[in-house]
Amino acid sequence: METEVTLAEVYRGMQRIEKDLSEMKREGVHRAELAALEADVKELQDAQRWLQRTALGALTLAILDPLLRTFGA
Repeated sequence: METEVTLAEVYRGMQRIEKDLSEMKREGVHRAELAALEADVKELQDAQRWLQRTALGALTLAILDPLLRTFGA
């Protein structure tokens, strides 16, 4: 029993493969973009923590400075 494959069937098969490859490439790009965004989020979170510590330090100094000047340290 021989199987005959027409040129149209081969062409449709190639189109499906090309479509699958295109989707795989898109997913790869999305993964790379997602990784870059996650790195940006981590960097922003680190910057936010630094700013909070800096603001807390400045507030502490703003409170302690007049007290230390008044009561002499």
